[in-house]
Amino acid sequence: MRLSLNTIIKWETDEGKSRFERVLHVDAPSSEVWTIDVHYERAVPVFYRYEELQNSILSNRAQITLNYEPYPLITLPDEQLGEGFAEYIKRRDSAWELIRPLIKMQAHNLFNRKERRRLIVELAKRTSRSENTIYLNLRRYWQRGCVKNALLPDWHKCGSAKQRKDHGKKRGRPSAETLQTGRQTGRNVTSRDREIFREGVEKFFKSGMAKDLPSTWGMIKEQFYSTGEYTLKSGLEGDDIVPILLPPDERPSFEQFRYYYYQERNPSEEIIALEGQDEYDRNIRPVLNNSTEMAFGPGAVYQIDATVGDIYLVNDFNREYLIGRPVIYIVIDTFSRLIVGFAVTLEGPSWVGAKMALENAFKNKVEFCRGLGINITEDEWPVQGICESLLGDNGEIKGYNANSLVDPFGIRVSNAAVGRPDWKAIVERNFLTIKGEYVDFTPGVIRPRRHIRGQYYKLEARLSLLGFRRLTALCINKYNNTHYLKGYPLDLHMIRSKVKPIPIHLWRYGMDHITGCLRTINDENLRMNLLPSGKASVRSEGIYHGGLYYTCERAIREGWFDRIQGRRTRHLEIVTEPIVDKVHIRLDHGRLFETCQLTPAYKRFAGKDWYEVREYFAWLRQQEREVIPDTQQPNAEFHAQMKRLISSETKATEEALKAANLSKSARSKNIRGSRNQLKSHERKHGPLSLNIDNTEPSTMSTLDILHTTEPAKQLVRPPSAEGYVPPAQPTDEIRAARERAKRKNEQR
Repeated sequence: MRLSLNTIIKWETDEGKSRFERVLHVDAPSSEVWTIDVHYERAVPVFYRYEELQNSILSNRAQITLNYEPYPLITLPDEQLGEGFAEYIKRRDSAWELIRPLIKMQAHNLFNRKERRRLIVELAKRTSRSENTIYLNLRRYWQRGCVKNALLPDWHKCGSAKQRKDHGKKRGRPSAETLQTGRQTGRNVTSRDREIFREGVEKFFKSGMAKDLPSTWGMIKEQFYSTGEYTLKSGLEGDDIVPILLPPDERPSFEQFRYYYYQERNPSEEIIALEGQDEYDRNIRPVLNNSTEMAFGPGAVYQIDATVGDIYLVNDFNREYLIGRPVIYIVIDTFSRLIVGFAVTLEGPSWVGAKMALENAFKNKVEFCRGLGINITEDEWPVQGICESLLGDNGEIKGYNANSLVDPFGIRVSNAAVGRPDWKAIVERNFLTIKGEYVDFTPGVIRPRRHIRGQYYKLEARLSLLGFRRLTALCINKYNNTHYLKGYPLDLHMIRSKVKPIPIHLWRYGMDHITGCLRTINDENLRMNLLPSGKASVRSEGIYHGGLYYTCERAIREGWFDRIQGRRTRHLEIVTEPIVDKVHIRLDHGRLFETCQLTPAYKRFAGKDWYEVREYFAWLRQQEREVIPDTQQPNAEFHAQMKRLISSETKATEEALKAANLSKSARSKNIRGSRNQLKSHERKHGPLSLNIDNTEPSTMSTLDILHTTEPAKQLVRPPSAEGYVPPAQPTDEIRAARERAKRKNEQR
């Protein structure tokens, strides 16, 4: 049994309580161990003889606890903690700077009480900080694990979980209307509102009266958020009494109701209440079991960065027009200083430009230069393959786009700290080197100071984008094969091998004697994995992503869009092009790609980029929000009319049934005859209407019309002995009409 730093020792006291001490220092040769009580607010380091402490543990008077840590520490890097921890980190760093001289210089002397007092008094005078503050931070450092993060404040334990008070001002981000008009919109949700929400969900949603949340909210507004007054609206059979809703500023919004609902809901209980236990057990219940280092050689670490070129270019198609300054991306190998890839583009520093540079860095350079009209040999630029790791500048390769390098290619991605370009000084310095190759000879180069008056460097521009790209390739090729690296740290084996500190020589030496070769990959797979990735879902209208629908041959062939009831939504991993015309589905865990095109209904978006599409759908959502308030009062009027109509019809039917006093079998016995009787009446007099002026007068009641046999005795045959009623024939109606015409002629 060996004691080590941060070991927690548990002691049992005479009162039956437990005391926990943390080991701060262990020196076995001198038989010296220092510990501190991890819970006592005024604890100081305690000295033990190593053998005595060891005997106490062996005799069970004390024991080492492995799973007890009273102060769990945050282990995430500072950049991943989020904005909410900025003040925590600031306070921690301040406390660390205060006690660091003691920890780094006088750590062992701090355990002695007199020496600790002297050191703290000196530090307090030197820093103008109180002795109590120094004691507090030092004790917290010891008790919580002797690491920097032990000094993080305990602000998360402050305060109590009290109910929010409404001070009249609307909480949250101001709405667009508030920013435009300066008038407050909406209001805060109170405890009474939450009670109403709860009651409304139970009464309307869980009971099945409302089919979804919007309709539930509509019913809640009509019952609980009205002025208490009513208005008369002409309806189906007179005036309807319609409740007048409160103005939008005086009632919660649907978004607030929905937020409450998703915070308070219990999906399992809800599904059981609405669909039953069988549905929950069949489709919803959980299913938990299942069937389940810098660079040591070429290609070890690549550095990537971008800069704006100090030159103005002209349009390749219309050379009389300027197109501004290009963006230059460079990818350089850290070991050999060889530029392994570049890109000259008009895209601002972004993932699009970085993707082009990385694709160039990983592909064959002979074919690339041939496309620019430059002939080189494989020995002049022998770079083709994937590196081990990539160092960026906290920009383009920071975020989810880097996943396309990490996951499929196994490239380790790291970023330099913000404001620290010296962490990747090799690529930063090469921008100056490349610019020095063309800056004095190229028209259009930016010159901060002009010695010749009357000239303007922008108007001197003569190179096009393609021309400057070719010039950059020539400059890089010259640099790689001729640039002498002064001060390059050649090791002993390089000196013996007479390696020249020129990038191409260092690259060849490293490939032959250190790392071997780079990893290769299919060019199409490389391009696909460098495109931005996203998520899509399969729906009956097509493959949905970003508000658009796509289709492909595989989806049609395999029936992805068949409207099968109960089919669960299928989610897909996709990569997107800059233009919305096509997306590519990742299949077989990224081994295959399937290209999808816009469906015919969405061909109107062809040729647009994703920025334009996002702006269009944002505009549609704004239009929808503007229309909603105008439809709420009409919805309330509709519901009132509907309720009145149903009530009126129900009352009339109940009165007729009471008067007729028919049995259940009698009501359903002659349905076809009653149907044909009413059909014949509407053929003769037109559809039934509340306005009966255009019909012949009739003294027959509704019950008489439906059950008399006189007008329809020619159309409805009497039932046979077996109870069969044959259908009426068209010839019967023609014959009846002929008989009526004959009787009229005889009466004349």
